[in-house]
Amino acid sequence: MKILYFILLAILLFNPGQASAKCPNRITNNLQEFKLLSAKLLPDRSVQVIWKNNQKIISLLQFDFPSNSNSQLKILANSLSKQLVKVAQNPKIKTINNDANLKIHKRLFRLVFTSSIKIPHSMEIAGIFSDSNCTEIIRYTDIQPSSNSESLNLAINLMKLILDKD
Repeated sequence: MKILYFILLAILLFNPGQASAKCPNRITNNLQEFKLLSAKLLPDRSVQVIWKNNQKIISLLQFDFPSNSNSQLKILANSLSKQLVKVAQNPKIKTINNDANLKIHKRLFRLVFTSSIKIPHSMEIAGIFSDSNCTEIIRYTDIQPSSNSESLNLAINLMKLILDKD
């Protein structure tokens, strides 16, 4: 099994054009204390990368085809919000759009987040990033965060780190 993992990783690292049509290869990014857990080429040719440390998980999903319209991105955001509601068992989703006052990242379409009401408590945060070449979702889970605002700030900083290292 390890051999297959290394073959897939080698294909993604050395030939990122096969992994995703126009998205940059972000697998080699070093994420501070996070370790690369998996890198998968999904059946629809999208790429999923997962990093993990003790109580935090980051996943990156790069779609093979970018979302070319605002309506497609809104559908994606609604689907992502429903997923977070289900995982956190909390219907109170908060969103942040990329406006002039809060410039998180130039490619940000929407950031959605909620804190779980189940035990153990967690903070679920996901960002949809898109341009004409690439659509990506970065999801961050912080299990038993010290504070929701600290967890949100850390997630935003890690998302910027992933997106800005090309």
